[in-house]
Amino acid sequence: MKNILLALVCALAFHTVIAQQEFKLADLDFIVGSRYGELDGGIIEEHWTPPTGNTMMGAFKYHKNGKDVFYEFLVIEKTDTAVIMRLRHFSHGLIGWEEKDFAYQFNLIKAAPEYALFEQQDGKVRIAFFRRDGVFIGTHEVLKNGAWEVEEFPFDREK
Repeated sequence: MKNILLALVCALAFHTVIAQQEFKLADLDFIVGSRYGELDGGIIEEHWTPPTGNTMMGAFKYHKNGKDVFYEFLVIEKTDTAVIMRLRHFSHGLIGWEEKDFAYQFNLIKAAPEYALFEQQDGKVRIAFFRRDGVFIGTHEVLKNGAWEVEEFPFDREK
């Protein structure tokens, strides 16, 4: 019984330490910049501003067959309790996909040198940024039937 109680106390203490991990926008400095890549026969580009105040701003565009397919507008904000990324999608003509007052929200759950992982509150969708073999990669990950389906967006050219 003592061992079980000790294990529960240790698990609770570990969970509390993880939950209290404080992230800063400086943890995301590696995201700053402009980059380009190819995906499914189209061109992807992404731009991130350096942190100012408590936010970073980003934009993404997918261009294929001579036409812009869609855009994303992203903001990463440091609040009193978390680092949160919000994003919205737009079609050509800046027509929003989401309702007027809605933005997808992802909490930063892990940050390491040149790695950041954001997750929606329900734990079923993630976005990650990292470098692999010198290539900057963004991922969109969806939990389906207990397994992560990962779509990678490789950006092999940077400015």
